[in-house]
Amino acid sequence: MILAVLAFQFVVALQWILGFVAIAFLVPTFMLMTQCVTGSFPRRKDVDGDHRDNSGVGRPSVDVLIPAHNEESVITATILSIQSQLRAGDRMLVIADNCTDDTAAVARALGADVTERFNDTQRAKGFAVDHGLKVLESDSRDVVLMVDADCDVSNGSVDRLARLAIETGSPVQANYQMPAASRAGSWGAVSGFATTVKNQVRPLGLHRLGYGCVLYGSGMAFPSKLARRPNWASDNIVEDMKVSYDLMIEGHSPRYCPEAIVRAGLPEARDNALEQRKRWEHGHLHTIATQSPRLIGWAMKTARPSLLVAAIDLLIPPLALLVQCWVIVTLAILVITWTTSISWIPLAIMTVAGFNLAIGVMTAWYAHGRDQLSIRQLCTIPFYILSKLPLYVSAIFRRQRTWRRTDREPSHEATV
Repeated sequence: MILAVLAFQFVVALQWILGFVAIAFLVPTFMLMTQCVTGSFPRRKDVDGDHRDNSGVGRPSVDVLIPAHNEESVITATILSIQSQLRAGDRMLVIADNCTDDTAAVARALGADVTERFNDTQRAKGFAVDHGLKVLESDSRDVVLMVDADCDVSNGSVDRLARLAIETGSPVQANYQMPAASRAGSWGAVSGFATTVKNQVRPLGLHRLGYGCVLYGSGMAFPSKLARRPNWASDNIVEDMKVSYDLMIEGHSPRYCPEAIVRAGLPEARDNALEQRKRWEHGHLHTIATQSPRLIGWAMKTARPSLLVAAIDLLIPPLALLVQCWVIVTLAILVITWTTSISWIPLAIMTVAGFNLAIGVMTAWYAHGRDQLSIRQLCTIPFYILSKLPLYVSAIFRRQRTWRRTDREPSHEATV
């Protein structure tokens, strides 16, 4: 009798646990599907573009901040793409951070202001940004625009970002496009599509739903005083995400500006691409663990739905990891359900989560990815997902904690 009671209690507890796990998949996959569907069907204003006539409206003055570490091979194109958009009174400042090449000399020759920083212990982009902001502090403009040294800023983007930052009093994130190089093969094409979903489709969906997005490290515009509020001086390998959530909690949720386009090509060599992915995704997973409880706590404390939306958005892991976890958990629940007397409800919830994931990804591919990912390449996604398993295992046992520069090809093929 006692054994029967214990067995019954075990089954009930197991069913509750599996139900909780299934719901933990249902919520972020539903959010992903909602973002992808909302961000995939163009509205008329998105198709027609932004036709506002600003010719008679004074554009805010701009400080352009470009942190750079050994970027002599790519920084020329970046500076030239921005210079043509600057007006009298604007300034461009390149932070040559721990450079051992001619980055500073190249930038000066092109007419940019340059500050050089050398520090053997504080080696990360956040420290470079903090240094640049201190230099700007004595003579600041209305808006600070931060652009990575390997980016191409499309014409008109500086104006759009500056105006929106002042109009809203909030940070603004540009449409940050990172297409794969044409010679990167199927692996690179799938990686480029995953980046498109993360950087373009999902923030556009949140934008259309009336919510803010996270910052992506480049193409970020801030009202000058707001730019100095976060603590940039850290070795966080995804400092842009941490800054985003700090600002959200303070009530300054970043706005997405789809009309302002900033482009940077993904590394062509697979080893370099994997190194870049490792930094992004290890940092993302660490941020999920540290920031999602914080956002949920503040959402409950302040009764602000926007923070809860931000927390759920953050809980969406990298797509490859999400698919891996869904497959493993679904198979485990299937076996447990088949071999015990627990309810089929957890398995049904996991099935719905799987449909959410499939609908979201396929809708994003149909609307945004067909030109960069062919049907044949689409079929290689399972192999791409398997190839990333060591990356996620290393996040448990050897998580990348420090910033390391990703080697870049000198060509700007993917950014034009």
